Amino acid sequence: MRSRWCADVGDLSVEILQPLYGPSIFQRYLDEHGEGIQHIAFDIAGRPWPERIAEFSKRGFPVHQSGKFADQNAFAFFATQQATGTTFETYDIPHGFVWPEPEEWFPAPPPSGQRPPARTQSDGT
Repeated sequence: MRSRWCADVGDLSVEILQPLYGPSIFQRYLDEHGEGIQHIAFDIAGRPWPERIAEFSKRGFPVHQSGKFADQNAFAFFATQQATGTTFETYDIPHGFVWPEPEEWFPAPPPSGQRPPARTQSDGT
């Protein structure tokens, strides 16, 4: 289990993850390195999911951890840390996916009537 904070800056999304309990690749990174950049995530422009996994595996980087966010957004972390100094993650967020409203706002929610529009995943064009 982990706590997660996110911020979007243009096309860049920043996640701050805090492991709360139990083993995970995030806790292992903290135990071995302390705070830092545990992974870099990217989409591969619509490349089919099985091809992504196969390409990483062919290069000697098996899947380290994988799953789905909101039962739609597939993600996989690969065992790239020894070769690159960090873990690579790829994800697949379907076109049209509408991100849920945040559970919290920092430092405070937008003023009444000035909420940002719902964030929808584009097709990259």
